[in-house]
Amino acid sequence: MQNESPTNNKICKVCLTSNMLCSACNSRLESGQISDLDVKLSRAVFAIRPDAEFSKYIVSDNFIIIIADKDNARKIIGKAGRNVQTISKQLNKKLKVVEISGHNVMLEELLSVPIIAINKVYQQQPDASGAGEFYRVRIDKKFSRKVRFSTSIASAVLNKKIEYVFE
Repeated sequence: MQNESPTNNKICKVCLTSNMLCSACNSRLESGQISDLDVKLSRAVFAIRPDAEFSKYIVSDNFIIIIADKDNARKIIGKAGRNVQTISKQLNKKLKVVEISGHNVMLEELLSVPIIAINKVYQQQPDASGAGEFYRVRIDKKFSRKVRFSTSIASAVLNKKIEYVFE
């Protein structure tokens, strides 16, 4: 299962601080514009650091990957990772915070393995998604078992099609 949601400003400040949703946020929840996880994650981050925000999050099996800019990523992680541990316990899922930066840095941080190189591959015939280019991520064979996330998750993080090659 993979789910992607942009920004944590999905619910209003009043709903972030209370246990109940206002009528506007509740109607968006019932209509499917926001999910229950949007509400839980936004409240959990707000409870830890009210000034912290994230760009989007991606849900995969037992992981939630939060994507935030440099300052907010540090706020969400907290000193010695305490904030991430607290949010992880509240949501009963493992949490990974990825800082928005260059593709190389983001992929290395996400995959937790050293990357040999990232090649941009151009296709003459675009695939079904309409993408005429994709990234080929070259990883050493000895790290093939340590790659933490599938290509679909990495693609969702970077908003580009990605393919792994183990050399």
